[in-house]
Amino acid sequence: MKNTRKASGVVSEQHGVTTKFLIMTSSSIRRKLVIVGDGACGKTSILIVFREGSYPDVYLPTVFETYVADIEVGGEKSRQLRKRSNKMDTGSQTFLSKSANYLVGNKIDLRNDPETIRELSKYKQKPVRTEDGKAMAEMIHASAYVECSAKTEEGIREVFETATKAALQKRREKRIKDSVELALWDTAGQDDYDRLRPLSYPNTDVILMCFSVDSPDSLENVQTKWTPEVRHFCPKVPIKLI
Repeated sequence: MKNTRKASGVVSEQHGVTTKFLIMTSSSIRRKLVIVGDGACGKTSILIVFREGSYPDVYLPTVFETYVADIEVGGEKSRQLRKRSNKMDTGSQTFLSKSANYLVGNKIDLRNDPETIRELSKYKQKPVRTEDGKAMAEMIHASAYVECSAKTEEGIREVFETATKAALQKRREKRIKDSVELALWDTAGQDDYDRLRPLSYPNTDVILMCFSVDSPDSLENVQTKWTPEVRHFCPKVPIKLI
């Protein structure tokens, strides 16, 4: 393996694969965001829309992905994201108690969709209403509730702006207009990954807890599965439902 130092970072070449590791300066503001929720509830889609500005045509199940976002606080917001190495330290873990947790209602474009309403009616269910999401946020003592749609991009900007501001509230930064490098950790919601997913939690600043408006079961799982898991690994954190 050979390393080549450049102004923008270090390029590591091994077995024909090139990975770029960014060099963070001492003045950089760095924060970590982890997004959790049921499989197929729209977690990856909102990250892709935030990253690329376009809705993905094909559903690709996530195991674990990590991106770094450059976000300008107090000024214009950049959607530049870059994929980075997904290394997980399975050694000593530090689970913080000062993370901010948001509850996020995804896929709001399906709330009034006739086909979605018709399908859910077969199971005597209805799309999740805004008041249902707010009620869940209160029930789990979330700090905030936000809704969005990856397909229409409605609310996407608000989700990540809110998350970034919450990350900075932990330690009030002197330079409000500095650029924040926000590491975005996308996780798998399937039960098969229950033992692997906790490796994403150490040193987390913000957690986005997601459900899908077209899946009342995913909202129920916020209370029965995701809140207990987050409380266990990130105790005493304020929760924000999106």
